[in-house]
Amino acid sequence: MYLAAFDTGRRSGYAIYETFGYCQLVECGTFQSSLPNIYAFFDKWSIGHVVAEKPQHYQTHLSKGDPNKLTPLAVECGQIAGIAYCAGIRSDGSDGIDPENISLPYPSTWKGQLPKQVAMRRAKGLLTHNELALAGSDNPHDKWDAIGLGLYELDRIGLRRGWK
Repeated sequence: MYLAAFDTGRRSGYAIYETFGYCQLVECGTFQSSLPNIYAFFDKWSIGHVVAEKPQHYQTHLSKGDPNKLTPLAVECGQIAGIAYCAGIRSDGSDGIDPENISLPYPSTWKGQLPKQVAMRRAKGLLTHNELALAGSDNPHDKWDAIGLGLYELDRIGLRRGWK
């Protein structure tokens, strides 16, 4: 089984990890957000756990931009959770979302208020040599947020407290 981590955006980031043994990163990158592209991950991999960053609206004085720009991200996050549910990643709970297998943390939950460059450096510092080679030298922040989100979910950051 594999864990799929997603960071939603115009170009969404993804990271696929094995969920046995060391929980190694096996694929990562960015993709154009669309339902067929999201479905493709579930067709290609035997995904048993999904984590997607849930957009977070901050109070006006803390906000970095137009809160309406979060709506498409929230829609995509819901699509990912819905596709995961339809793919059989579910529970008997009334809401249909299994918190053990579908996780939707806020950015502040897993990385606090760290700037993207700092979070990316910390993610790189937690990867093995082989994982770094797989991740490549390009630096799209959505890819690195997905990698960091997967590291958080697999507790490779440590104690699931994030980097705060």
